[in-house]
This record gives sequence, C-alpha cells and structure tokens, in this order.
Amino acid sequence: MPFGLKNAGSTYQCVIDMAFIDQIGRNVEVYVDDIVIKSHTEESMLRDILETFDSMRKINMKLNPKKCTFGVEEESSGHLAKWAVELGEYEINFSPRHAVKGQILADFLLETTEKQVNGAFEAKDISMKQYLQLVEKISKNFETLEDKSIDEKVLVATGEEGGSCWMTPYVKYLQDRTLPDDVTKARRIKVSAPLYVLKNGVLYRKSFNGPNLRCLAPQQAIDVIKEMHEGLCAQHSDYKTVVARIMRQAYYWQTIYSDTSEIIKACDACQRHGTVQLLPKYDLISVSSAWPFCKWAIDIVGPFPGSVGNARFLVVAIDFYTKWVEAKVWFTKRNCK
Repeated sequence: MPFGLKNAGSTYQCVIDMAFIDQIGRNVEVYVDDIVIKSHTEESMLRDILETFDSMRKINMKLNPKKCTFGVEEESSGHLAKWAVELGEYEINFSPRHAVKGQILADFLLETTEKQVNGAFEAKDISMKQYLQLVEKISKNFETLEDKSIDEKVLVATGEEGGSCWMTPYVKYLQDRTLPDDVTKARRIKVSAPLYVLKNGVLYRKSFNGPNLRCLAPQQAIDVIKEMHEGLCAQHSDYKTVVARIMRQAYYWQTIYSDTSEIIKACDACQRHGTVQLLPKYDLISVSSAWPFCKWAIDIVGPFPGSVGNARFLVVAIDFYTKWVEAKVWFTKRNCK
C-alpha cells in the first residue's frame, strides 16, 4: 500500500487492528507499522512471538529483518512498550539504556590505550603492538609545551582594550583616588563611584538583587549585544528583552539601553522579516461637533494649471458633523484687483 495516499495510514491501521484483534492489549501493542510484543516471563516470550508470527502469516505480512529486535531487556517491556508505541506517533523513538554500558567500555579502552602508550601496560595483541609502534613513531614529531600558550594576565585586562574608555576614570579613582581635572566630571565620578567595586583589576557594578555585574568595554559590549540578539540561542527580541538577558548574565555598561536599541534597529534580519507596524506613529485626535454646521474646516487647494479667467486655486470647506463639502474658485491676487 503506497503511504503517499491520503487515507493510507488509517486504512492500514484498520487492517492491523483486525489482524491482531485477539492479541492487542494482551501481548501485543500496534501503531500503524510499529509492532511491540510484550511478555511477562521468558518462558512466555517464545510462545507470544510464535502467536504473532501465525497472525502475520494469515494476512501474508512480511517483516524487514533489519528493523526487527528480539529479546529486549525488561525495561522496554510491559507498560514501557506501550509508551514506546504511542510515542512513535510523534516520531519519538524509545531505546533502552545500552549507551551507558557502551560508554563505560569506551572509557576503559581509552584509558587502557593511554597507559599502553605511556608504558604502564604491556601490549600483547599483535594488532595492538602494530598500533603502538605507529603511535610511538608519530609521537616523536610532537612538541611538549612547558609554558602556557595564553597568558592569564591578558584575559584579566578587561576594559583596557583600545585605550581608555568610560571605565578608566572609575578604575583610577578606586585604585588611588585620582579624579579628572574637569570639576563637573570629577564631581560626577565621585558621586557615582560607590556604585562600583574593583576586584583583581576588574570593574564591577554593584547589584542589590543579584551578583555584581561585570563592566564591559565598548567593543565587548557590541559583541555581547550581537550574541544575545542574533546568536545561536537568540531569537531577535526587542531591545528591552535583550537588555534584560544581558543583565541576567551579569554584564553592564553605562549606555546599555541606547547601544542595544541602535544595534537592533540596524539588524538586517529584523528589517527584512520583522512585523510591519501598521498603526499610525502618533495617536489620532478626534474632532467632534455638537450639531450640523457648528464647526467647519477650510483649506486652500492649488495652485492648478492656468484656466479661463486665470483661476488657479480652490477654497474648500467641510462641515464636521454632516461632512458636507463646499468649494469655490479663488483667482490670483492680480485678477482679484
């Protein structure tokens, strides 16, 4: 039966239900082409499998040996087998926990191979000896690093990239109480400095409802915004949501709201696939009228191309209540004279 047809799945399910009508719920669970044979004991397993094969022979059903598994552990039998069949409807496959045992063997082989290379274990197998000889030959070309390739001091120097930034005055003030020469800037730094703390050369912003927020330099801030907005786990949220996520990750800089808003406005994906705002930019102001011809709106339309009498303008009046329109021709100033 070709499953590309619209009713093929339901028709096939009806056929399967009729074929295993005496076994469903007792020792078999079936969903379309997934069949699970469940047995309470090992003695009854062969009997249940034989009964299922007899039911298949009656309707001339054939199985694919590559997709069949027999003698599964107990954890996939009983009520778990029923769940395995029902989850198949949503393309969720149930598999026993064989991977734990396989992972233990893989870790053991990895540890054994490492000790054989180091000489702690002896390689007795012929193929293992050949493998060990090849490893020893290749390892002669390796170089051992005695010092670390990355200096930790470089990683600690946060905020010093590209010279001074907004954090530099706060760092200097917290280190040795140095203030800028400008009186206004010095007063602002002195007032806001208690909100910051310096730990191991890194500036943090104090937080009253969570951990201290690590202050970022401008380029670092741009990288964090782009990662939070359009990174692997991002969803192109608005700037307020992105700012909230950044602060939950314990990052801060003074212009966090304005910088996030500007970068998100320039996002190409948001401009191409974002929702088009159809509402007016400003709220509409309604003008009401109590009775007809109480309030009029007058406007001049033109200039139009010259016509007979050199009339080039129209004076249009509209009543707010009845929407009645009156229009009169208005000549140029020269003709009016």
